[in-house]
Amino acid sequence: MFGSLLTMLDTETGALRVLTSLEDAALLGEIEEVGVEHDETPGEYAVNAARRFSAIATADDWLALRTALERAEDPALTALERMLRWSLLKDREGTGGGCGAAGCTGGHVHGRDSH
Repeated sequence: MFGSLLTMLDTETGALRVLTSLEDAALLGEIEEVGVEHDETPGEYAVNAARRFSAIATADDWLALRTALERAEDPALTALERMLRWSLLKDREGTGGGCGAAGCTGGHVHGRDSH
């Protein structure tokens, strides 16, 4: 289920469909803003957020995600939303392998040519 959702993020049309299905305009706006800073489309940012979470999230981050999934009506969308919010927070802080005020520390993939 989650893999199918990530596959949809590979095209701009699919990415916009998935991200709009979160029904959170503020989140989409933040993804677009931060994506521009990293030379990523919203879909690329979303896929990379999931990759970053998988690679460097702490045990507490995973526990919070698992707890949210247990209560979720749509686990795939819930997982994506949690990973996006986590990634945006890391980018704002410049921590956890993200790119922010402290610069890129290696865990974040930039732009289309980096895949």
